[in-house]
Amino acid sequence: MSAVACAGRCRRRRLTLAAAVLFMAIGCSGTPVSPSKALSGEFGLLPGDYTLTVYVPTGEAGKHVICVDDNNVPGTASIPVTLTLLDGIYRVTPVGGANIRFQLMLQMSGATTVYGPVLGQARDPVTGVVITISPPIDPNYALQGDAMLSGLLASRNFAAGAVYGSVQFSLDGAARWCNPNNWILRPR
Repeated sequence: MSAVACAGRCRRRRLTLAAAVLFMAIGCSGTPVSPSKALSGEFGLLPGDYTLTVYVPTGEAGKHVICVDDNNVPGTASIPVTLTLLDGIYRVTPVGGANIRFQLMLQMSGATTVYGPVLGQARDPVTGVVITISPPIDPNYALQGDAMLSGLLASRNFAAGAVYGSVQFSLDGAARWCNPNNWILRPR
């Protein structure tokens, strides 16, 4: 093969080899990298205005619900809340007259799981139903601990789950307690 013919082919081979090495270096780094804060920030709830609904399951989901004082008090309370994030903890606070010393703090325990302690009272501004959430009452355990909310995120602005604790719904002097109870947090 002549030197002139080899020069053209050899130059193309060198360019092709250099391009292949460049693409491999860009696309296939062999160094493991932990997720950046921007990537991990894609998980979790977005701070903002929400409605927290605490309710007694009905229908098929309510098959095993036990209620004390089964009266006309509604088993649902929808509370307008503001959700803020500080140091990885979500603070859920009822707004205006809905807040009667209600405290709820949630934190992420996985990519789509939230949990946290809840305590106090809040009022549904539409129906007037007051919910009181307190530690669970179980005669088999002397020390109970906090009432807890546990649930899953369906999106960055919607979560739902179960209330682990005693929940009382009261209205006009009447009250009822049911177990289990569920909750939904959705934007308003």
